[in-house]
Amino acid sequence: MADTLAELQTLCKVDNPKLLACALLGPQLKSCIIILVDDEIMRRRGWTSGLLFRHERGHCNGWGQDHAGERALTWPTTQWVNERERVKMPLDRLQEAVPIGAKDQPR
Repeated sequence: MADTLAELQTLCKVDNPKLLACALLGPQLKSCIIILVDDEIMRRRGWTSGLLFRHERGHCNGWGQDHAGERALTWPTTQWVNERERVKMPLDRLQEAVPIGAKDQPR
């Protein structure tokens, strides 16, 4: 989970103001890390962690960036990812994002 949109963009290495999550595929598709922005930020944009997780899991499973075959959602939905199912970001990516995320925090 990224605390801010700036931190998410840094962790994902994507400069897109609409970004709320990303999937980082490992070598030979043997691993995939899903990064989501903080729940409150995604909710303000009308998403839940469960919906974003499902979307990114599709990319982990080979769904292309062109989103071919994407279907509209039926609202409302209550899909959420439990805290215990989330994993921590690899330390090298986290250390890179912390200074960027810190500048977005209120003083």
